[in-house]
Amino acid sequence: MIIHFSIDDVFGSLKYLSLNKNKCTSIFDSIFFSALKDIHEKFDVNFSLYCMYERGGYTLEDFTDCYKEEFMKNSDWISYGYHCYTDDSNYNDATYEQIKKEYQQFRQQIVRITGIQKLEDNIRLHFFSGNELKSEGIKGLFSADDDRKSYGLEIDKVKKIKKCGSFFDQEIGITYYNTDIRIENIIDKDISRVVADLKCKDRVNIF
Repeated sequence: MIIHFSIDDVFGSLKYLSLNKNKCTSIFDSIFFSALKDIHEKFDVNFSLYCMYERGGYTLEDFTDCYKEEFMKNSDWISYGYHCYTDDSNYNDATYEQIKKEYQQFRQQIVRITGIQKLEDNIRLHFFSGNELKSEGIKGLFSADDDRKSYGLEIDKVKKIKKCGSFFDQEIGITYYNTDIRIENIIDKDISRVVADLKCKDRVNIF
């Protein structure tokens, strides 16, 4: 079974490291990255971190690159991808030029910060909006874990994603993946039953 474990809205952890670069000698001095490391070492889980570019007056341009070597050292189990430009980003009505510009700004800075040249080519966009990034190397998009409409897809395609786990749209050359588990939605459920329902799957996408 392939497990894809992704986390959205990653920004504050990078901000914390930058603001505390004089006392944090490692990325694992951050509670966030320390927790990921603990899970990785116990369960051999890899993480895809989907980041935003700007929040609360800060942008990725403001962040230090002094942890670059350590980010690269751990790139076998931590990878980075685009999620959104800001908290308000919604690409349903955006032009291709806008999406491309914002993605390229993100890419330039996250590569500078982490040193990792290869970013995630399967991502989850904010509000499940937009699908214009194939030319930037994006191959797949993760759809909503609930009944929300994802990326403007027709209902028959949404149903196919839910039923089959994925759907390749030949017209635009993007594969859409179902989100199987959203962690905060199963905290009060019987975890053993949730796991049992997924045992027959070849791939499980965890959000």
